[in-house]
Amino acid sequence: MRNILVVVGESSGELYAELFLKAWKKRGGEEVSFWGIGGERTSSQGMEAVGRVAELSLLGLWEILRGIPRIFALKRKILKEAALRRPSAALLIDSPDFNLPLAKGLKAMGIPVLIYVSPTVWAWRYGRVKTLRRVAEKVLLLYPFEEKILREAGVPCRFIGHPLLTEVRGEGGEGNGRRVKEVLLLPGSRVSELKRHTDPLLKAVTALEESLGEEVRFTLLQAPYLSESLFAPFRIAGVTLSSGPKYPLMERADLVLASSGTANLEIALMGRPMVVFYRVSTPTYLLGRILLKVRSISIVNLLLGKRVVPEVIQGDFTGERLAGLALELLKDPSRAEAQVKAFEEIKRAYDGVGDPSGSVVEEVSLLLAREGRPGKESPPPPVPRNVT
Repeated sequence: MRNILVVVGESSGELYAELFLKAWKKRGGEEVSFWGIGGERTSSQGMEAVGRVAELSLLGLWEILRGIPRIFALKRKILKEAALRRPSAALLIDSPDFNLPLAKGLKAMGIPVLIYVSPTVWAWRYGRVKTLRRVAEKVLLLYPFEEKILREAGVPCRFIGHPLLTEVRGEGGEGNGRRVKEVLLLPGSRVSELKRHTDPLLKAVTALEESLGEEVRFTLLQAPYLSESLFAPFRIAGVTLSSGPKYPLMERADLVLASSGTANLEIALMGRPMVVFYRVSTPTYLLGRILLKVRSISIVNLLLGKRVVPEVIQGDFTGERLAGLALELLKDPSRAEAQVKAFEEIKRAYDGVGDPSGSVVEEVSLLLAREGRPGKESPPPPVPRNVT
């Protein structure tokens, strides 16, 4: 039986992998086994995990530098397994700081690589297009504006749409329809994010309660894989903790206070107003100010080409500032309605796009067909001695 290597490094990537594996099962045809780095979602679809998502949940250059020994050890482990198992293809999902170096090693072993989710070369570190050209059979893109950028750089690519489009079922609600305002908190899915975001979020909760009293209620969506102890300060402050499901929580919310990330797009597709926040380590922030080529941190504002969603980052991300922006949206319905109306433009940008996960299945199937008949023997690929 042929096998395929799948590598994900964070919760959003694991969702994309899960949807791909489900789509593969529906496809039928040749039976293939899957293995790699994943979590509970991928394991539920029968994928063998030789590494866990939590091992790669790093963000920011400073955090990545500190995690280099662990990252290198995991990369060597995957390459060693690849030499033994000889996968017919590798599907590397997001997490470019791990997956691009891994792709170099796999390419040297003669294993064809699909990159699913492009590195944000349009925001910073444009030089990564050179690596993409060398190692990727194709890069599968989530955002429509990426295709022109990568094609002009000579990178083989395909815009397949965003897998969240098939997941978000809400049509946009009207909040909870009661006098009490529901505010949903999304503090992030990484330990480092939660630690940096907890204090200003709690101060914002306190400020909003002082202003609105019993007319506001808070719910926090807990990220998987994170220890319950990290959320204790919110529980003590009277915030309701929930493990989901997340889409009903979003649909019921009058406002979402969200860490910058994939969830921003989900909120927009659900048609709910939001304020976006983020903090990183000081070294990462200072370096980012030099290297970043975009002025927004939220993918929603980037897709719209303008600042529709308020953003507070680093030193500007204080409880007082966040609460002030939240009050503007809660007390002035026209502001919230303007956001939701602007989000319709994002939905229109994806009109006519097919099932993204089905498109990934198509691309993987093409690699398998190109390899030749099942069971055809070939000499085992060498393990590269030095892969950086």
